[in-house]
Amino acid sequence: MKNASQGSQLPDEDSIIRDPELRRLLGDCSRMTIVRWEKNGTFPKRFKLSPLSGEYGAIGWSRTEVMAWLAERRASRQATYLVASATPIARHHPASAEIIAELRK
Repeated sequence: MKNASQGSQLPDEDSIIRDPELRRLLGDCSRMTIVRWEKNGTFPKRFKLSPLSGEYGAIGWSRTEVMAWLAERRASRQATYLVASATPIARHHPASAEIIAELRK
């Protein structure tokens, strides 16, 4: 039986992502990889959900921040692919060299 909170409601846009869901979104990457990314400043920082300290305190990530990070990664991959795939064409088509120069900026 479903409770009232499990109806057809859509999740809040800036809901909290807990560790298992985060790891699924990131392709089952390890917890240590996520920690390294956070320490490098290349991934959104976690925040505490409970007053407990240490490894027993509940933590989460902002869904909005994580989804923005994923979108940046996808856009970066696409731009890199476009530049790499267009480079050989530039030798034969001078106009494409200008496009490649713009993409590399």
